[in-house]
Amino acid sequence: MVVARKAIQGNFKKAVCPLVETAQRLGDGSIKARCNNNETFRIFSAGPKKDLLAMRCSAVVKLGLKGC
Repeated sequence: MVVARKAIQGNFKKAVCPLVETAQRLGDGSIKARCNNNETFRIFSAGPKKDLLAMRCSAVVKLGLKGC
């Protein structure tokens, strides 16, 4: 949960995710995290420096994408 919390807090304001309640490492190496306000995120690394990024699943749904 430490990695998920750091990624979310590094990319979003604390009000978006006050507390990470669960975090699960997935088979592709990414992490699916759920906050105490029921917001969900996918955490992954990208770019040449493998920067840690957090993607808000509700935003992905609005784009019509699946799999978050």
